[in-house]
Amino acid sequence: MLKPHDYQIAGVDFVLDNYKAGNRGAALFFEPGMGKTITSLLIEQRIRQNKPDLKTLIIAPLRVAGTVWPKEIKHWGFDVSHALCTGTAKKRLGALKSGADVAITNPENIVWLQKQKPEFDFLILDESTKFKTWMSKRSMALRKMLPPYRLILTGTPSPNCYSELFAQIWLLDEGERLGRNIGQFRSEYMHRGGYQNYQWMLDQGAEKKIRERIADICLYQSALDHLDMPSVVHNEITVQLDAKAKAYYKRAEDGILGENEIIKSKYIKTKQIASGSVYNEDQEVVHVHQAKLEALGNLIDELNGKPLLVAYIYQYQRALLEDNFGERITPVQVNTMSHGVDGLQHHYADCCWFTLPDSGEVYEQLNARIYRQGQTSEQVRFHYLLAEGTVDRPILRSLRNKGKLQQDLKTYLKSRKN
Repeated sequence: MLKPHDYQIAGVDFVLDNYKAGNRGAALFFEPGMGKTITSLLIEQRIRQNKPDLKTLIIAPLRVAGTVWPKEIKHWGFDVSHALCTGTAKKRLGALKSGADVAITNPENIVWLQKQKPEFDFLILDESTKFKTWMSKRSMALRKMLPPYRLILTGTPSPNCYSELFAQIWLLDEGERLGRNIGQFRSEYMHRGGYQNYQWMLDQGAEKKIRERIADICLYQSALDHLDMPSVVHNEITVQLDAKAKAYYKRAEDGILGENEIIKSKYIKTKQIASGSVYNEDQEVVHVHQAKLEALGNLIDELNGKPLLVAYIYQYQRALLEDNFGERITPVQVNTMSHGVDGLQHHYADCCWFTLPDSGEVYEQLNARIYRQGQTSEQVRFHYLLAEGTVDRPILRSLRNKGKLQQDLKTYLKSRKN
């Protein structure tokens, strides 16, 4: 029998109170493990009590759409029929026409879905950062099919910059708080700067203004405030490159200053070299050094048999890790594992970042898959292999700065609630 926690009930009340106040939507910024899915289904249930013929659309990352939502609906005994709108066009169309109470799909299908001109009463957008880009095709399509009630969910609302909030919040209020369009938002909160004046950058004090404007429709819930969480250790492991690897890295780094595409390709190459291997012009893997593999081997020995998750980015790195360490580690590709993978906290208390991502969202979400409710260890440890004199340490610093921006938002929303 479903017995929601107090913080989940608070989430339900917050969203429903917003609807009663005349707002079109609300946001739940719940950290992983706080029960965003259950809370959302409780809200759907409450709305359905007054509107029995409610038609609900749930949009979630593909893995989450296909497993988590159907499983939670069944597990908690919610009395609604659901249809999975994924797969082939024929399968999606059949699910859409099935007459189910709830249609579940993934962001990649929104352009197709909008063309079918469906009618929904309630939208649950799981991981709303998938729609953080204003001019993306999926965002433009979703804006054309917004139902009367809307709910967005994520634990990382602004993983890289506050400007990423604009497109997400617009889905809730259609521009009432931050601007009717991206031009108006930039005019009020941003200015041009950066390389050759190409970047849009937030004005001084803009973050505070944005926080204040959206606070009434956004609720943040922290795991630390409501759950018994273990301590966390961040272990930075400095890796020294040999002279040959340093010279190889320096040649790649010298090409970073130049046209944008050159900058991007050279930057990616420096990240690869820092980790030990790089793709050449023929897309063949060239091994440059073993320093990170040796450091990882030492870490594995120190853990003395404890399960270790190793996060990597580039496809060739999986084979490299498996060939060197076999079943002593569990390698994970960060872009595929950061969303919708539950249960890691039951098996791992140690995670090693072999290669760091540029996305603050990917970084925070994967860490949160281990440091979350249900973690059985008294301490969680994140290990970072950082090649000295390379982009590794600046990337980690950047990820932490992005995290600070996001924490500022969460702290403000928490203070408003209190």
